[in-house]
Amino acid sequence: MKNGKHKIGTDATVSNADGIRWVEELLEERTDVLVDRLVILEPAVAGLALRMASRTRQTLLEKGATTAFAAYAEHQVVRSSVVCAQLMRLGHRQLWSDLIQPGDEDEQPKR
Repeated sequence: MKNGKHKIGTDATVSNADGIRWVEELLEERTDVLVDRLVILEPAVAGLALRMASRTRQTLLEKGATTAFAAYAEHQVVRSSVVCAQLMRLGHRQLWSDLIQPGDEDEQPKR
């Protein structure tokens, strides 16, 4: 403990700098491109993001929000959801990089 604050130790593989770099790169991409990628790689996660965004829009409309505001909120929910999902994928890819063969990270899961 230093100056009344606890020092937090971590053995994190992914640094804050990695996360910031990834977020900046992802936010430069169009939302539809992010969604299309997530639909291929994680269809259930993409479906949940889209469903929650739709429910948010509907709730806002029922509460009297303008159509434009409800659409904006829906877009932001989708965008933040797919960016978070992609960040998790990037973090896991870095964590397990010694076990992942080149090219495997972008393949659709086999069922």
